[in-house]
Amino acid sequence: MNAPNTNTLARWQAWTSLVFLPFLVVHLSTQVSAVFGPSTYDSVQAAVRVVYQWAPVEVVLLAALSSHLVLGLMRLVGRRALQPRAKLLSATGAFLALVMFGHVVATRGASLFYGVFPGFTGHAFTLRWVPAYFWPYCLLLGISGAVHAALGVRLALAWASLSVAPRLVWTVAVVLALCSTLTVLAVGGAFFDVGAVDQSAYAELLRRLGLAAASTTAPRLGQPRPRVGPQVLLACSEGGSTSMP
Repeated sequence: MNAPNTNTLARWQAWTSLVFLPFLVVHLSTQVSAVFGPSTYDSVQAAVRVVYQWAPVEVVLLAALSSHLVLGLMRLVGRRALQPRAKLLSATGAFLALVMFGHVVATRGASLFYGVFPGFTGHAFTLRWVPAYFWPYCLLLGISGAVHAALGVRLALAWASLSVAPRLVWTVAVVLALCSTLTVLAVGGAFFDVGAVDQSAYAELLRRLGLAAASTTAPRLGQPRPRVGPQVLLACSEGGSTSMP
């Protein structure tokens, strides 16, 4: 049995991206509610979770995401020189593939297996817990998601025999990247005091699992920062912009 050719793989990947795209747009855009404070953010996320964490929808999204990642890896095998746009698409895709499993486990896993939703304070805790890791991670996660979506949607629509103005696609990408950046800044305390986030339910869960030290407190400017270790990589993710609360 012959392996699918490159065009077939590209077409399949295009369809999986179009299935996942609505969730990505809603997810990134609603995260910016964090700029209005913890209660607003948590209320908005609770409302949208009713839809995308409904079991049938969640299964479809997980299948689309998993298929998209696998197809992307299959297409990379044997590829040689790439155009700059394709290189950027591949680079952002590779980063997202690298961190996505940890992101999903750390956010959805907490609620699915322990009944704890990270929420605003949980996300804020991770930014204070290991800032040297989570600040760049969260910023890159949201921006990479927006850029990858912008580049990929044009290809996906082309394979689906549809077209859209490039300017519109990039406008949406810039807006989503801005939403993601504002989210991280808000959750990180750039606009208001986020409070004692080390006392959040998510922080307590990480301590119970042995991922965060029992004495973890929110580090202040000038205090020693905790080092990034294997336990951080196991908890790898959350983060304002792009987490799946």
